[in-house]
Amino acid sequence: MKTPYLILPLLVLLTACSSGYDSDVQERFVNGCMGRGATKAYCSCLLKVFESRHKQDEYAALETEMRLSGAMPESFQATLRAGLQQCRP
Repeated sequence: MKTPYLILPLLVLLTACSSGYDSDVQERFVNGCMGRGATKAYCSCLLKVFESRHKQDEYAALETEMRLSGAMPESFQATLRAGLQQCRP
């Protein structure tokens, strides 16, 4: 009856891996951040702040709004300010 003992660690691993944004969104975020001169460590930290404050679909909507309007939405600005406090470049 070893099967239950094997399934539990696998479920924990899958849950841990599925948190946060999809890998393509993460990569685009970090690459865009680094393209503005920040370090990978800082950009990864900032990504975690965004993931903790905005679901992926919310982030995508903010990104679209910013691209269409040319202005940064207030909630995006608030998250950036929080990231600056937590991540310190």
